[in-house]
Amino acid sequence: MSPSPTVLPALLGALLVCRPADASAASKRSAAKKAEPPPQQQPVERHPVFDVRDRLEKGMQELQPLADKLEALSRTYAAAQRLESLRPERDALRRSVQSKHRELEEEAERYARLKREFELHRGSLMVSQILLGERSQPSTQDLQMIFALENFSKGLSAVRSQVSRVLSQEEAAFEKARLASAQRKQFLLLGCAVGLLALALGLLYLALRGRRPAETVTGVPVTGEQRPALGAPATPPPTPAAAPVDGFALGAVLAGNFQVTRELGRGSMGPVYEAMDVNAKRKVVIKRLREELHQSEKDIGRFLQEARFVASLKHPNLAEIYSVFLEVERICLAIEYVPGKPLASSSTPATASPCAPSRG
Repeated sequence: MSPSPTVLPALLGALLVCRPADASAASKRSAAKKAEPPPQQQPVERHPVFDVRDRLEKGMQELQPLADKLEALSRTYAAAQRLESLRPERDALRRSVQSKHRELEEEAERYARLKREFELHRGSLMVSQILLGERSQPSTQDLQMIFALENFSKGLSAVRSQVSRVLSQEEAAFEKARLASAQRKQFLLLGCAVGLLALALGLLYLALRGRRPAETVTGVPVTGEQRPALGAPATPPPTPAAAPVDGFALGAVLAGNFQVTRELGRGSMGPVYEAMDVNAKRKVVIKRLREELHQSEKDIGRFLQEARFVASLKHPNLAEIYSVFLEVERICLAIEYVPGKPLASSSTPATASPCAPSRG
């Protein structure tokens, strides 16, 4: 293991203290050396450590601006609206820094090895010259070279540590910004999905509210129903509706089957219309309930349930209920048409008597 630069001056100082105390012998050797002609000075060969040092200085000068630029770029990640737009510049800059940093690391290892060799060589040479009396103390030039190499090592180590820190912090900042950007995109997509769902539900509600399909219930069999013979002409399409008469227009087709022909009158439950059952080719009576009789969905459901029950009853003195349906959110009853006079015109409360069956 080679002595460190801080140990070499101490070792050389100890050698100076322990040099020969015989002044006369020293003076004789000094006089003899003065009498001898001065030797020709040999050219000092440049040690390879200085070539490596020069390359390291050039590499640090090229690497330092790149590292500073990468560090400045990493500070913009958090506020970037489109992080992916910075990726090409970031990748190119990071590759350059990593490449220069690897070259610097390789040269630094070579420099450390050559520096140890140089210190060992120069230190051994100085010690030998002092012990042999060729010089009384280490030359200032040798000490300056040794200390300069040591100071350069410290600066090189600082640059290497700084570049490693910049690379590590930049990678962490980019990953953090990428995760934050991904979360923002997820929240945005979620908000859009919720908004579209709310819009779709609103449109569906408005569509159902504005146009409620007619509901036909019962399924009660119709006696005496006559179906058109095979090959007979098809049922003609309904005629266009005339001007509206108190809610239903003349000629209007209800529940896709009952065509309104005229208004018969008004009862306690609402207006009554005469209509034609297009499919069965027969007259029917349509009773439309007043609006106040079904103010809620609960009332409508209860009335439909009772209407189905009544439709299941069969008796000669009961008019048959063919169908119960909804038209424009109003309950309508399709009832058997019984020709004759109204009951009110043929009897009074004082003379009322049981009526004979109207149907056989």
